[in-house]
Amino acid sequence: MSWLSQLLEKNNPDPRVRLELGQLFLNHLTTARLPSDSKTINDYCDLIFQWISASNFKLLVV
Repeated sequence: MSWLSQLLEKNNPDPRVRLELGQLFLNHLTTARLPSDSKTINDYCDLIFQWISASNFKLLVV
């Protein structure tokens, strides 16, 4: 999960940076699947919900 932690460390309130990080996140998920380990999936969910909750939902609609 180090790749996800690295992306979250680059997190920024700037919408352009967040959109770029979102694209990097999607690109990584299409090339590498998450392991089936339940602890890893729990950590992943915790991190991704934290990242989404800090985003601007108005940008997601546009």
